[in-house]
Amino acid sequence: MASGHPSLVTHHSSLSTVFSLLAREEEYTVPDRDQHDRFLWAHSRLRHHEAGPRPFVSEYCQKLLLSIRESCRQLALPMLRKEPWPRGKPMAACLTHDVDVVRRGKLGRGIAVRDVTGAISSLAHGKMGRALTQAAAIARTAARHQDPYWTFDRISAIEKEHGFRSTYFFMAGRLHPEDASYGLGEPRIGRLLGELHRQGSEIALHGSCASYADGESLRRQRNRLENATGIHAIGHRNHLLCFKAPDSWRAQAMAGFSYDSTLGFADREGFRGAHAFPFHPYDLAADQQLDILEIPLALMEVTLHKYRRLRGPDASEAVTGLLDQVLSVNGLATLLWHNDTFYEPEYPDCARLYQEALGWLSTHGAHVATCGEIDRWWRAREAVVLSPLPEGRTGWRMETPLEIDGLVLRGWMADPSLSPSVMPATEVRLRRDGTDYLLEFGRLRAGSRLEIEWS
Repeated sequence: MASGHPSLVTHHSSLSTVFSLLAREEEYTVPDRDQHDRFLWAHSRLRHHEAGPRPFVSEYCQKLLLSIRESCRQLALPMLRKEPWPRGKPMAACLTHDVDVVRRGKLGRGIAVRDVTGAISSLAHGKMGRALTQAAAIARTAARHQDPYWTFDRISAIEKEHGFRSTYFFMAGRLHPEDASYGLGEPRIGRLLGELHRQGSEIALHGSCASYADGESLRRQRNRLENATGIHAIGHRNHLLCFKAPDSWRAQAMAGFSYDSTLGFADREGFRGAHAFPFHPYDLAADQQLDILEIPLALMEVTLHKYRRLRGPDASEAVTGLLDQVLSVNGLATLLWHNDTFYEPEYPDCARLYQEALGWLSTHGAHVATCGEIDRWWRAREAVVLSPLPEGRTGWRMETPLEIDGLVLRGWMADPSLSPSVMPATEVRLRRDGTDYLLEFGRLRAGSRLEIEWS
């Protein structure tokens, strides 16, 4: 830029760090893994410098955007950009549930062998009070009308309170000892899948522990799920969050998935890719970007309960702290709550934390959608093309290769007397936000071509 004008300096080291974090470069070189072959926050080099996996990439991009905006203002250059979420919502969230187990015990009515042996052991050691307490717990479990892990009606009721829907990840075969023991052919599983689909929930694949890097196996599992349900499954999350970069992304793409939502740390809430937005992963080994969309996992309730051992106010603070962090960058929070953790005797706080999280999202006006809806929105948004109008006219042409509903454009013009108009006439809501104009469009069909001109 000419002398006297502000210059935007983009340091190569900063961009290199952003790229490295998104591509998960350290996972190529750091050999440490846990018993499930998972890369944990405890293995990350960043743990030596940070308390937790913040969305560093999102924070950097936000600062970069503010710098560009300020440069445009000082140079009196017009600016127009796409807001990240439908109707200009301040953030987005995906509610998800991995269906790992649907039966608590093998003895019927949710009674587990461990319940009975525990009571017998207490009795044998003369611990009468403990034995009576355990026997009473067995009686209460037996009195239930259904297995205590079968909590799907309760989950739906909690979400319906806020007008939310969620994504359920189901397994499609037991290929590993850690995999689920239920089968898609079981009548009650079939009825459950049908009911969830009728309610507007999304059904996606929960890949086997044996296939997190096996594209052919994932394809067969996906086919089994689709054949059993008649539902087109576009999404995937691997069981136990087993994941290997870049092999898992390659396998998911090979299996025909549109998105994955596995990328997260099992032992810490936050962002394994350091980004609170969907993104297309980069395969460092093949030196190419992959088409699959990663919808990063931000928080799993088991992380708080099992790994971090947080309870009460400490657990609540961890949830709201994560959501506040996402809101600060206008990002996406993908939450995972398993159906079995809504059984309070074994998982105290988990159901309460979910209710609190949904209340927070309602209060803060988040755009809450299924993973599949986020995938379709993000792909439609990134496909929108903005290009300058011919010389002599101030504004932009906009093309929408894919149908998109609720797109918001934020524009700034140096001359405050100018305001935007859209041709040809279409459904658009125009409003001011300080010195910016916001243009909120209704449903735009695939192939729409519009001109936005300031006059």
